[in-house]
Amino acid sequence: MDQMLQKYGSPVEISAGDKTAAVNAVIQPLSYRNRDYPQRSERPEGIYDTSHFLYIGPLSCRIDRLLNPVVHTQQQDFFVRSTQIKEIAGEPLYITAVLQRQAVVPE
Repeated sequence: MDQMLQKYGSPVEISAGDKTAAVNAVIQPLSYRNRDYPQRSERPEGIYDTSHFLYIGPLSCRIDRLLNPVVHTQQQDFFVRSTQIKEIAGEPLYITAVLQRQAVVPE
């Protein structure tokens, strides 16, 4: 999995307090299976909620163990809302997280 993230992921920086780590990860819009659950209305195919994103990253940066981590990309900063270690046959392979877009403060 680390090799795939190295090849297909994008460079991101993870920060928490005074600690910073640079890794390659995949970040993409989080779809809600074409359903807007609070209002129970259907979404057109391909429409995503643009406030939350899925993070897929390496085990070398355990964001699940960091206090209030923030994921920085070239375009946007994200708060980490939840994390989960993905395993196969009991062996940890990678980390997924739900990210929320950080509000942009106008200058």
